[in-house]
Amino acid sequence: MKAETTAQPKVLVVDDHPIVRHGMVLLLKHSRQFKVCGEAASPAETSEKVASSAPDLLLIDLFLGGVIAIDTIRQLRRSHPELGILVISMQNEAFYAQKALDAGADGYIVKEEASDRILHALRRVAEGKTYISFPVLKKMLYRYAEDRKAPEKDAVLRLSDREFQVFRMMGEGLGTRRIAEELGVGIKTIETYCTRLKKKLDLKNATELLRHALAWQGPEGM
Repeated sequence: MKAETTAQPKVLVVDDHPIVRHGMVLLLKHSRQFKVCGEAASPAETSEKVASSAPDLLLIDLFLGGVIAIDTIRQLRRSHPELGILVISMQNEAFYAQKALDAGADGYIVKEEASDRILHALRRVAEGKTYISFPVLKKMLYRYAEDRKAPEKDAVLRLSDREFQVFRMMGEGLGTRRIAEELGVGIKTIETYCTRLKKKLDLKNATELLRHALAWQGPEGM
């Protein structure tokens, strides 16, 4: 956020879990440092609330309805360049943080952080600064060092948002038909994405692609 911070910054809280969202709202209200100007649970609702309530800050979960919110972040960054965007997530991995920051987020914090750290992160973003949870930052630095030694390891990071979405869902054990249903597209479309994935990741066949997705999604994948 590049606006003045003398008054209480207005925050829009976005999370598809009502209990989590309610907890974040209570945290912000009890802190008396921020003014909650609205809540949202989906990408469409988020765009509507940003337009109608004009928040200074957006506290947004990385996944909404099981879909990564990278496109939403990117669109909001283009349409509202002054909006401060802090992503909050269960994922404490460098990959997700990098995707969020590349899309235009100003910060990335994991949900396991203490309440005062979440408030600190919001203050940092409100001041036009960047905040990244320390465990994630360490992984980002380690990843950067490793990728300089072996650039091919960075192939997944170069996938498009939808390609990565398909890849991630494969890693969760979902079949082609189920992925198509979840994303609201045809099976042929998913098969096309799989062909692109094999090419971009330099994999020979569908079996190698599935193994790679499962390994990446597992505890040793990232």
